[in-house]
Amino acid sequence: QRSLAIKEKALGKDHPSVATTLNNLGTLSFYQGQLQQSAEYLEQALMLLKKTFSDEHPNVKTMQGNLDYVKQELEK
Repeated sequence: QRSLAIKEKALGKDHPSVATTLNNLGTLSFYQGQLQQSAEYLEQALMLLKKTFSDEHPNVKTMQGNLDYVKQELEK
C-alpha cells in the first residue's frame, strides 16, 4: 500500500502503473485469503486501466481474467 501511495503521488491516480500496483495488491490479497479485498483492488485496477487502454489490450485482458477468477472463488 505504501508503493501505491507513492505512485499515486508521483504519477497521478490515473497512471497505468497505479493500476499495475492495484492488480498486485489484489493478487497478494487473494493469496492471503482476503477474497473480497482482492476483488476490490482488482476492480479498481481494471477500471483505471480501461481509462487508458481498450478492452483488447493484453493488460486489460489479464486484469479482467484475474477479477473473473476471484469473483468465481467468491461464489463458491
